[in-house]
Amino acid sequence: MISYDEALDRILQDAPRLSAESVEMAASVGRVVAEDIICEYPIPAFDYSAMDGYAFAFADLPVAVPLRLPVVGISRPGGELLAEVRPGTACRILTGAPLPPLADTVVPQEDVDSELDGILFRRSPQKGRHIRRRGDDMQVGALAITSGTILGARHMGLCAALDRARITLARKPRVAILTTGDELRAVGSPLVPGSVVDGNGPMISALVNDCGGIAQHCHAADELDAIRDAIRRALEQSDLILTIGGISVGSHDHVRAALLAEGVTLDFWKVAIKPGKPVAYGRHGDVRILGLPGNPAAAFVTATIFAAPLLRTMQGHTAPRPAWIAARAGHDMVLPDGRDEFARANVEFDSDGQLWVSLLPQQASGSTVGIARANALARLVGRCGTLTKGESVQILRL
Repeated sequence: MISYDEALDRILQDAPRLSAESVEMAASVGRVVAEDIICEYPIPAFDYSAMDGYAFAFADLPVAVPLRLPVVGISRPGGELLAEVRPGTACRILTGAPLPPLADTVVPQEDVDSELDGILFRRSPQKGRHIRRRGDDMQVGALAITSGTILGARHMGLCAALDRARITLARKPRVAILTTGDELRAVGSPLVPGSVVDGNGPMISALVNDCGGIAQHCHAADELDAIRDAIRRALEQSDLILTIGGISVGSHDHVRAALLAEGVTLDFWKVAIKPGKPVAYGRHGDVRILGLPGNPAAAFVTATIFAAPLLRTMQGHTAPRPAWIAARAGHDMVLPDGRDEFARANVEFDSDGQLWVSLLPQQASGSTVGIARANALARLVGRCGTLTKGESVQILRL
Protein backbone atom coordinates (compact mmCIF):
# COMPACT_ATOMS: atom_id res chain seq x y z
CA MET A 1 0.00 0.00 0.00
CA ILE A 2 1.45 3.35 -1.08
CA SER A 3 0.91 6.90 0.17
CA TYR A 4 -1.37 9.48 -1.43
CA ASP A 5 1.58 11.58 -2.62
CA GLU A 6 3.34 8.61 -4.21
CA ALA A 7 0.14 7.45 -5.90
CA LEU A 8 -0.52 10.90 -7.35
CA ASP A 9 3.09 11.20 -8.53
CA ARG A 10 2.90 7.86 -10.31
CA ILE A 11 -0.38 8.72 -11.99
CA LEU A 12 0.69 12.13 -13.26
CA GLN A 13 4.15 11.00 -14.39
CA ASP A 14 2.51 8.26 -16.45
CA ALA A 15 -0.27 10.41 -17.88
CA PRO A 16 -0.26 10.61 -21.70
CA ARG A 17 -0.69 13.95 -23.48
CA LEU A 18 -3.61 14.20 -25.86
CA SER A 19 -3.36 15.53 -29.40
CA ALA A 20 -4.39 19.05 -30.36
CA GLU A 21 -7.27 20.27 -32.52
CA SER A 22 -8.43 23.58 -33.99
CA VAL A 23 -11.63 24.86 -32.38
CA GLU A 24 -13.82 27.89 -33.03
CA MET A 25 -13.24 30.60 -30.46
CA ALA A 26 -16.89 30.55 -29.36
CA ALA A 27 -16.54 26.88 -28.36
CA SER A 28 -13.19 27.22 -26.59
CA VAL A 29 -14.27 28.27 -23.09
CA GLY A 30 -13.28 25.66 -20.51
CA ARG A 31 -10.75 24.06 -22.87
CA VAL A 32 -6.96 23.92 -22.48
CA VAL A 33 -4.74 25.87 -24.91
CA ALA A 34 -2.34 23.49 -26.67
CA GLU A 35 0.19 26.03 -27.93
CA ASP A 36 1.43 29.48 -26.97
CA ILE A 37 -0.73 32.20 -28.51
CA ILE A 38 1.50 34.96 -29.88
CA CYS A 39 0.36 38.49 -30.64
CA GLU A 40 0.51 39.05 -34.42
CA TYR A 41 -0.90 42.60 -34.45
CA PRO A 42 -0.32 45.47 -32.02
CA ILE A 43 -3.09 46.02 -29.48
CA PRO A 44 -4.50 48.61 -29.89
CA ALA A 45 -3.88 48.73 -33.63
CA PHE A 46 -3.67 52.54 -33.77
CA ASP A 47 -3.37 55.59 -31.53
CA TYR A 48 -6.80 56.64 -30.32
CA SER A 49 -8.45 59.03 -27.91
CA ALA A 50 -9.29 57.86 -24.39
CA MET A 51 -11.74 60.75 -23.92
CA ASP A 52 -14.40 62.78 -25.68
CA GLY A 53 -12.62 66.04 -26.39
CA TYR A 54 -10.36 67.77 -28.85
CA ALA A 55 -7.13 66.63 -30.52
CA PHE A 56 -4.34 68.99 -31.54
CA ALA A 57 -0.59 69.35 -31.88
CA PHE A 58 0.78 70.60 -28.57
CA ALA A 59 3.25 72.86 -30.38
CA ASP A 60 0.32 74.73 -31.97
CA LEU A 61 -0.88 76.13 -28.64
CA PRO A 62 -0.56 79.91 -28.59
CA VAL A 63 2.12 81.32 -26.32
CA ALA A 64 -0.04 84.10 -24.92
CA VAL A 65 -3.32 83.73 -23.07
CA PRO A 66 -6.13 83.16 -23.67
CA LEU A 67 -5.30 79.69 -25.01
CA ARG A 68 -7.59 79.33 -27.95
CA LEU A 69 -7.67 77.08 -31.02
CA PRO A 70 -10.13 76.98 -33.89
CA VAL A 71 -11.86 73.60 -34.38
CA VAL A 72 -11.90 72.02 -37.84
CA GLY A 73 -13.29 68.54 -38.48
CA ILE A 74 -14.19 65.59 -36.30
CA SER A 75 -12.78 62.10 -35.72
CA ARG A 76 -15.37 59.43 -34.88
CA PRO A 77 -14.91 55.72 -34.06
CA GLY A 78 -15.46 53.87 -37.32
CA GLY A 79 -15.93 57.10 -39.25
CA GLU A 80 -14.00 58.51 -42.16
CA LEU A 81 -10.38 59.08 -41.18
CA LEU A 82 -9.11 62.64 -41.10
CA ALA A 83 -6.11 63.18 -43.33
CA GLU A 84 -4.54 65.20 -40.53
CA VAL A 85 -5.34 67.80 -37.91
CA ARG A 86 -4.62 71.05 -39.70
CA PRO A 87 -1.68 73.04 -38.27
CA GLY A 88 -2.81 75.66 -35.79
CA THR A 89 -6.19 74.01 -35.24
CA ALA A 90 -7.87 71.30 -33.17
CA CYS A 91 -10.39 68.70 -34.24
CA ARG A 92 -13.32 67.30 -32.34
CA ILE A 93 -12.56 63.70 -31.29
CA LEU A 94 -14.68 61.03 -29.63
CA THR A 95 -13.61 58.23 -27.32
CA GLY A 96 -12.04 55.39 -29.32
CA ALA A 97 -11.59 57.48 -32.46
CA PRO A 98 -8.23 57.39 -34.28
CA LEU A 99 -5.85 60.21 -33.51
CA PRO A 100 -5.33 62.18 -36.73
CA PRO A 101 -1.77 62.61 -38.04
CA LEU A 102 0.14 65.59 -36.56
CA ALA A 103 -2.03 65.56 -33.40
CA ASP A 104 -0.21 64.46 -30.23
CA THR A 105 -2.50 65.60 -27.38
CA VAL A 106 -6.16 65.37 -26.40
CA VAL A 107 -7.95 67.74 -24.05
CA PRO A 108 -11.19 66.48 -22.46
CA GLN A 109 -14.29 68.43 -23.42
CA GLU A 110 -14.92 69.34 -19.77
CA ASP A 111 -11.58 71.22 -19.66
CA VAL A 112 -12.51 73.69 -22.39
CA ASP A 113 -15.22 76.21 -23.19
CA SER A 114 -16.75 75.78 -26.64
CA GLU A 115 -17.12 78.79 -28.88
CA LEU A 116 -18.78 79.10 -32.27
CA ASP A 117 -15.73 78.00 -34.24
CA GLY A 118 -13.20 77.04 -31.58
CA ILE A 119 -12.34 76.14 -27.99
CA LEU A 120 -10.98 78.18 -25.12
CA PHE A 121 -8.74 76.24 -22.72
CA ARG A 122 -9.57 76.63 -19.03
CA ARG A 123 -6.08 75.55 -18.02
CA SER A 124 -2.82 74.65 -19.71
CA PRO A 125 -3.01 71.05 -21.03
CA GLN A 126 -0.24 68.46 -20.70
CA LYS A 127 1.41 67.15 -23.84
CA GLY A 128 0.51 63.59 -24.84
CA ARG A 129 -2.41 63.21 -22.39
CA HIS A 130 -5.54 61.10 -22.89
CA ILE A 131 -4.17 59.04 -25.77
CA ARG A 132 -3.88 55.27 -25.91
CA ARG A 133 -0.90 54.46 -28.09
CA ARG A 134 -0.60 51.74 -30.70
CA GLY A 135 0.67 48.59 -28.99
CA ASP A 136 0.17 49.93 -25.44
CA ASP A 137 -1.53 46.68 -24.39
CA MET A 138 0.59 44.27 -26.38
CA GLN A 139 3.31 44.46 -29.01
CA VAL A 140 3.75 42.16 -31.98
CA GLY A 141 5.56 38.98 -30.92
CA ALA A 142 4.48 39.17 -27.28
CA LEU A 143 3.19 36.04 -25.53
CA ALA A 144 -0.55 36.58 -25.17
CA ILE A 145 -1.79 33.31 -23.66
CA THR A 146 0.46 30.49 -22.42
CA SER A 147 0.02 26.90 -23.53
CA GLY A 148 -1.70 24.95 -20.77
CA THR A 149 -4.08 27.77 -19.83
CA ILE A 150 -7.73 26.87 -19.31
CA LEU A 151 -9.65 29.45 -21.30
CA GLY A 152 -12.37 31.30 -19.41
CA ALA A 153 -14.78 34.06 -20.30
CA ARG A 154 -12.12 36.55 -19.20
CA HIS A 155 -9.85 35.41 -22.05
CA MET A 156 -12.40 35.86 -24.82
CA GLY A 157 -11.89 39.62 -25.19
CA LEU A 158 -8.16 39.11 -25.66
CA CYS A 159 -8.68 36.24 -28.11
CA ALA A 160 -11.00 38.48 -30.12
CA ALA A 161 -8.52 41.36 -29.99
CA LEU A 162 -5.90 38.93 -31.32
CA ASP A 163 -8.33 38.17 -34.17
CA ARG A 164 -8.26 34.45 -33.35
CA ALA A 165 -11.38 32.98 -34.94
CA ARG A 166 -9.98 29.50 -34.19
CA ILE A 167 -7.72 28.35 -31.35
CA THR A 168 -5.52 25.27 -31.05
CA LEU A 169 -6.72 23.32 -28.01
CA ALA A 170 -6.03 19.97 -26.40
CA ARG A 171 -8.49 17.33 -27.50
CA LYS A 172 -11.13 16.53 -24.88
CA PRO A 173 -10.40 13.25 -23.08
CA ARG A 174 -12.92 10.51 -23.81
CA VAL A 175 -13.72 8.95 -20.46
CA ALA A 176 -15.63 5.72 -19.96
CA ILE A 177 -17.24 5.49 -16.51
CA LEU A 178 -18.10 1.93 -15.57
CA THR A 179 -20.29 1.25 -12.55
CA THR A 180 -20.93 -2.28 -11.35
CA GLY A 181 -23.37 -3.84 -8.94
CA ASP A 182 -26.55 -5.90 -9.32
CA GLU A 183 -28.27 -3.68 -6.78
CA LEU A 184 -27.90 -0.47 -8.79
CA ARG A 185 -30.69 1.05 -10.85
CA ALA A 186 -30.71 4.18 -13.00
CA VAL A 187 -32.16 7.42 -11.68
CA GLY A 188 -35.89 7.54 -12.45
CA SER A 189 -36.20 3.83 -13.25
CA PRO A 190 -38.88 1.67 -11.57
CA LEU A 191 -38.25 0.97 -7.90
CA VAL A 192 -37.20 -2.60 -7.15
CA PRO A 193 -37.09 -3.89 -3.55
CA GLY A 194 -33.50 -3.87 -2.31
CA SER A 195 -32.26 -1.72 -5.20
CA VAL A 196 -30.09 1.37 -4.84
CA VAL A 197 -30.13 4.39 -7.16
CA ASP A 198 -26.83 4.75 -9.01
CA GLY A 199 -25.60 8.17 -7.89
CA ASN A 200 -21.94 7.52 -8.65
CA GLY A 201 -22.41 7.46 -12.41
CA PRO A 202 -24.01 10.92 -12.66
CA MET A 203 -21.71 12.37 -9.99
CA ILE A 204 -18.44 11.20 -11.54
CA SER A 205 -19.70 12.00 -15.05
CA ALA A 206 -20.30 15.58 -13.92
CA LEU A 207 -16.81 15.78 -12.43
CA VAL A 208 -15.28 14.47 -15.67
CA ASN A 209 -17.21 16.99 -17.77
CA ASP A 210 -16.21 19.77 -15.38
CA CYS A 211 -12.56 18.80 -15.94
CA GLY A 212 -12.89 19.13 -19.70
CA GLY A 213 -13.58 15.48 -20.48
CA ILE A 214 -16.37 13.76 -22.39
CA ALA A 215 -18.03 11.29 -20.04
CA GLN A 216 -19.73 8.12 -21.23
CA HIS A 217 -21.41 6.18 -18.42
CA CYS A 218 -22.22 2.47 -18.65
CA HIS A 219 -23.20 -0.18 -16.13
CA ALA A 220 -22.34 -3.85 -15.87
CA ALA A 221 -23.78 -6.61 -13.70
CA ASP A 222 -21.63 -8.30 -11.07
CA GLU A 223 -20.43 -10.95 -13.47
CA LEU A 224 -16.87 -11.38 -14.70
CA ASP A 225 -17.83 -11.81 -18.36
CA ALA A 226 -20.17 -8.80 -18.34
CA ILE A 227 -17.49 -6.60 -16.80
CA ARG A 228 -14.88 -7.90 -19.26
CA ASP A 229 -17.16 -7.04 -22.18
CA ALA A 230 -17.70 -3.51 -20.87
CA ILE A 231 -13.96 -3.00 -20.31
CA ARG A 232 -13.14 -4.37 -23.78
CA ARG A 233 -15.50 -1.88 -25.44
CA ALA A 234 -14.18 0.98 -23.32
CA LEU A 235 -10.58 0.17 -24.23
CA GLU A 236 -11.48 0.62 -27.89
CA GLN A 237 -13.26 3.94 -27.48
CA SER A 238 -11.65 5.81 -24.57
CA ASP A 239 -8.57 7.64 -23.38
CA LEU A 240 -9.36 6.94 -19.74
CA ILE A 241 -11.52 4.35 -18.01
CA LEU A 242 -12.88 5.05 -14.55
CA THR A 243 -14.29 1.97 -12.88
CA ILE A 244 -16.42 2.52 -9.78
CA GLY A 245 -16.81 -0.28 -7.28
CA GLY A 246 -15.92 -3.94 -7.51
CA ILE A 247 -12.19 -3.32 -7.08
CA SER A 248 -11.89 -4.65 -3.52
CA VAL A 249 -11.69 -8.27 -2.33
CA GLY A 250 -15.36 -9.20 -1.94
CA SER A 251 -16.81 -12.33 -3.52
CA HIS A 252 -18.62 -10.19 -6.13
CA ASP A 253 -15.71 -7.81 -6.77
CA HIS A 254 -14.70 -8.85 -10.29
CA VAL A 255 -13.29 -5.59 -11.70
CA ARG A 256 -9.64 -6.28 -10.88
CA ALA A 257 -9.82 -9.77 -12.37
CA ALA A 258 -11.60 -8.41 -15.46
CA LEU A 259 -8.96 -5.73 -15.99
CA LEU A 260 -6.14 -8.26 -15.75
CA ALA A 261 -7.97 -10.66 -18.06
CA GLU A 262 -8.24 -7.91 -20.69
CA GLY A 263 -4.50 -7.26 -20.57
CA VAL A 264 -4.47 -4.21 -18.32
CA THR A 265 -1.22 -3.74 -16.41
CA LEU A 266 -1.89 -2.50 -12.86
CA ASP A 267 0.70 -0.20 -11.33
CA PHE A 268 -0.86 -0.19 -7.84
CA TRP A 269 -4.03 -1.40 -6.19
CA LYS A 270 -4.25 0.15 -2.72
CA VAL A 271 -3.53 3.63 -1.36
CA ALA A 272 -3.14 4.59 2.30
CA ILE A 273 -6.05 7.03 2.41
CA LYS A 274 -9.50 7.25 3.99
CA PRO A 275 -11.98 7.04 2.41
CA GLY A 276 -10.85 5.15 -0.67
CA LYS A 277 -8.15 2.62 0.14
CA PRO A 278 -9.08 0.30 -2.79
CA VAL A 279 -7.84 2.60 -5.58
CA ALA A 280 -6.19 0.99 -8.60
CA TYR A 281 -4.23 2.51 -11.48
CA GLY A 282 -3.01 0.89 -14.67
CA ARG A 283 -2.67 1.09 -18.44
CA HIS A 284 -3.45 -0.71 -21.65
CA GLY A 285 -1.56 0.80 -24.56
CA ASP A 286 -2.48 4.49 -24.70
CA VAL A 287 -5.50 4.03 -22.42
CA ARG A 288 -5.22 4.70 -18.70
CA ILE A 289 -7.40 2.98 -16.11
CA LEU A 290 -8.28 4.31 -12.67
CA GLY A 291 -10.30 2.10 -10.38
CA LEU A 292 -12.35 3.98 -7.76
CA PRO A 293 -14.19 2.63 -4.70
CA GLY A 294 -17.93 2.09 -4.86
CA ASN A 295 -19.04 4.03 -1.78
CA PRO A 296 -20.22 7.48 -2.96
CA ALA A 297 -18.04 9.60 -0.67
CA ALA A 298 -14.99 7.46 -1.41
CA ALA A 299 -15.70 7.63 -5.15
CA PHE A 300 -16.05 11.41 -5.02
CA VAL A 301 -12.94 11.96 -2.92
CA THR A 302 -10.71 9.71 -5.01
CA ALA A 303 -12.05 11.17 -8.26
CA THR A 304 -11.31 14.66 -6.94
CA ILE A 305 -7.76 13.96 -5.76
CA PHE A 306 -6.73 11.50 -8.51
CA ALA A 307 -8.99 11.55 -11.57
CA ALA A 308 -9.30 15.35 -11.85
CA PRO A 309 -5.50 15.94 -11.77
CA LEU A 310 -5.03 13.11 -14.28
CA LEU A 311 -7.55 14.65 -16.70
CA ARG A 312 -5.92 18.06 -16.40
CA THR A 313 -2.47 16.57 -17.02
CA MET A 314 -3.67 14.69 -20.11
CA GLN A 315 -4.79 18.04 -21.54
CA GLY A 316 -1.47 19.73 -20.76
CA HIS A 317 -2.75 21.98 -17.96
CA THR A 318 0.05 24.03 -16.41
CA ALA A 319 -1.14 23.39 -12.84
CA PRO A 320 -2.87 20.01 -12.77
CA ARG A 321 -2.33 19.11 -9.12
CA PRO A 322 -4.91 19.83 -6.42
CA ALA A 323 -4.47 23.33 -5.02
CA TRP A 324 -4.05 22.59 -1.32
CA ILE A 325 -4.01 25.71 0.85
CA ALA A 326 -3.72 26.33 4.58
CA ALA A 327 -6.66 27.06 6.86
CA ARG A 328 -7.10 27.09 10.63
CA ALA A 329 -8.91 24.29 12.41
CA GLY A 330 -12.26 25.54 13.69
CA HIS A 331 -12.30 22.88 16.42
CA ASP A 332 -10.16 20.06 17.77
CA MET A 333 -9.72 17.28 15.21
CA VAL A 334 -8.72 13.69 15.87
CA LEU A 335 -5.97 12.61 13.46
CA PRO A 336 -6.24 9.16 11.89
CA ASP A 337 -3.86 6.28 12.49
CA GLY A 338 -1.66 5.42 9.50
CA ARG A 339 -3.82 6.57 6.58
CA ASP A 340 -4.34 10.20 5.56
CA GLU A 341 -8.02 11.10 5.84
CA PHE A 342 -9.72 13.41 3.36
CA ALA A 343 -12.62 14.71 5.41
CA ARG A 344 -15.62 16.55 4.02
CA ALA A 345 -15.58 20.05 5.46
CA ASN A 346 -16.81 23.61 5.26
CA VAL A 347 -14.50 26.61 5.13
CA GLU A 348 -15.30 30.27 5.63
CA PHE A 349 -13.46 33.54 6.15
CA ASP A 350 -13.71 35.46 9.41
CA SER A 351 -13.86 39.26 9.67
CA ASP A 352 -10.05 39.43 9.57
CA GLY A 353 -9.84 37.45 6.34
CA GLN A 354 -8.57 34.29 8.04
CA LEU A 355 -9.82 31.00 6.58
CA TRP A 356 -11.30 28.53 9.09
CA VAL A 357 -12.30 24.92 8.46
CA SER A 358 -14.85 22.75 10.27
CA LEU A 359 -15.47 19.07 9.60
CA LEU A 360 -18.99 18.00 8.72
CA PRO A 361 -20.69 15.37 10.89
CA GLN A 362 -21.48 13.17 7.86
CA GLN A 363 -18.14 11.42 7.23
CA ALA A 364 -19.42 7.93 6.35
CA SER A 365 -18.14 6.57 3.02
CA GLY A 366 -21.70 5.97 1.87
CA SER A 367 -23.01 9.46 2.66
CA THR A 368 -24.03 11.58 -0.31
CA VAL A 369 -25.29 14.25 2.10
CA GLY A 370 -21.79 14.99 3.35
CA ILE A 371 -20.53 15.38 -0.21
CA ALA A 372 -23.31 17.75 -1.20
CA ARG A 373 -22.91 19.96 1.87
CA ALA A 374 -19.11 20.19 1.78
CA ASN A 375 -17.29 23.07 0.13
CA ALA A 376 -13.82 21.66 0.86
CA LEU A 377 -11.81 18.58 1.68
CA ALA A 378 -9.56 18.73 4.75
CA ARG A 379 -6.45 16.56 4.65
CA LEU A 380 -5.84 15.05 8.08
CA VAL A 381 -2.38 13.53 8.13
CA GLY A 382 -2.26 9.98 9.48
CA ARG A 383 -0.02 10.43 12.49
CA CYS A 384 -2.48 9.88 15.39
CA GLY A 385 -3.01 12.46 18.12
CA THR A 386 -5.18 15.56 18.03
CA LEU A 387 -5.05 18.72 15.98
CA THR A 388 -6.13 21.53 18.29
CA LYS A 389 -8.37 24.43 17.36
CA GLY A 390 -6.43 27.15 15.52
CA GLU A 391 -3.72 24.87 14.15
CA SER A 392 -3.02 24.77 10.41
CA VAL A 393 -4.89 22.27 8.20
CA GLN A 394 -4.41 21.69 4.48
CA ILE A 395 -7.68 22.09 2.60
CA LEU A 396 -8.82 21.74 -0.99
CA ARG A 397 -11.69 24.02 -1.92
CA LEU A 398 -14.40 22.39 -3.97
